[in-house]
Amino acid sequence: MMLVRAICLLFLVCVVGCGRPNTPSRTRSARDSTAIPISFRPLFRDERTGVRVYCVKDVSSKVESFVLQNVPANVVSLGSAPSQREEALNKGTWLVAVCALWSIDDIKAVGTAVDAAERLGPEVNVGIRPFVDYDEVKTWCPEFVSRGSTPHWLVLVDGEFRGQAIGMLDSDAVVEFVNRALTTGQPTPVFQTPETSAK
Repeated sequence: MMLVRAICLLFLVCVVGCGRPNTPSRTRSARDSTAIPISFRPLFRDERTGVRVYCVKDVSSKVESFVLQNVPANVVSLGSAPSQREEALNKGTWLVAVCALWSIDDIKAVGTAVDAAERLGPEVNVGIRPFVDYDEVKTWCPEFVSRGSTPHWLVLVDGEFRGQAIGMLDSDAVVEFVNRALTTGQPTPVFQTPETSAK
């Protein structure tokens, strides 16, 4: 049984990690997910863009992260429930999409985040972070407001919190939110869609 799992894992790593022949790999993850044993499951595939989302879980540490395939270079996966903010998030401009693992709509929002990343350009990094409990987010972003629906969209500039949007936004609304958060120079009020603020 272990041999079969090892062969399956090796096959999946090759498929996800190698990309298409003669093209650079576009699979992005902010941490090395080589810890064994791990579980690996497909979550979502966007037929229009080719974006694929898989969930990888290190069974021993319980850390979950997304493996993202066919995404721009400025989009990375961030692990769940970090004990503190990653150093990478303290440098540059970041949009972090915080997606509930239990919500298929949140998983689909990864496609929205990728669309927004392409429109915002390489100067804005986009991180995709899964979560199970709101307290996980407060460990790396104390300013996080745990209300409304999911996903949550957070903007950080050199580690400084600039704003939070809540709910299922389309890419136009995400880009508008990020631009607003970046131009004000200070934290913006929580940006909510009309249906979110009604809840």
